[in-house]
Amino acid sequence: VLTVASCGVDRIAVGAITHSAVAADIGLDRDTIDY
Repeated sequence: VLTVASCGVDRIAVGAITHSAVAADIGLDRDTIDY
């Protein structure tokens, strides 16, 4: 499910979800959240 979202909000939301998943997997989500 990798669709190019023309809407910036959708793109940010997808990025946030991906970032959260990666950060949680690494175990540094509190250190890497920079929103």
